[in-house]
Amino acid sequence: MVAWMRSADAIKTLEKLDRRGRAVFTKGDLRAIFPERSEKTFTSSLARLVAQGVLQRAARGVYIYPQTRNRLYRLERVALTLRRDEVSYVSLETALAAYSIISQQTLDNITVMTTGRKGRFCTPWGCINFTHTARSASEIWEATVDDGRPLRRAKPRTALEDLKRVHRCLELVDLDQEELELIEQEMKLPPPSNAEKRQLLFWQQLPWVNAPAAAGMTEQGKARAP
Repeated sequence: MVAWMRSADAIKTLEKLDRRGRAVFTKGDLRAIFPERSEKTFTSSLARLVAQGVLQRAARGVYIYPQTRNRLYRLERVALTLRRDEVSYVSLETALAAYSIISQQTLDNITVMTTGRKGRFCTPWGCINFTHTARSASEIWEATVDDGRPLRRAKPRTALEDLKRVHRCLELVDLDQEELELIEQEMKLPPPSNAEKRQLLFWQQLPWVNAPAAAGMTEQGKARAP
């Protein structure tokens, strides 16, 4: 009987899946795609395909078909696979750099907020830094935008708020209130509500915030802020 996962057969199956837009897999995915009688045979066949370059390890327990037609956003696709059962979105330094709010962010790292566990995973294309968020799925939907990439992206104010929530350094933030509003206008976002403005001031205390002019916030208003 011919062993499962012959290179030619595996490539044919992976190409078919790639045409459907699927090129990143967990080990469990591959076990289901290529059923085998024993776990031992599956493990040895998988190792052989990796050695032959038919599959490539992206992170622990995650593999990618390296001949995929769509090589854009590989880090985001891997991140989505690593936290498949959770809600995740690009935020913090990666989102702020995309909006030119900060200038120092390497291209081979992405910062991701997730309802799942925090963690850092390094891949052949860079590192993924997961930070846990207590936001609900509905809150995340309202606080992010879909720009056609695998992961949704935090709105500018959301990314700034996340930065403060996780106690990250704000020294790289380089914008004033007018510039922030201009970014939001260019993104065609609705104007922020008074509650959103109060929330931002409460959470961020950004360098450009003038405390006495903080939207007329009273001590009572601050106490009510989330």
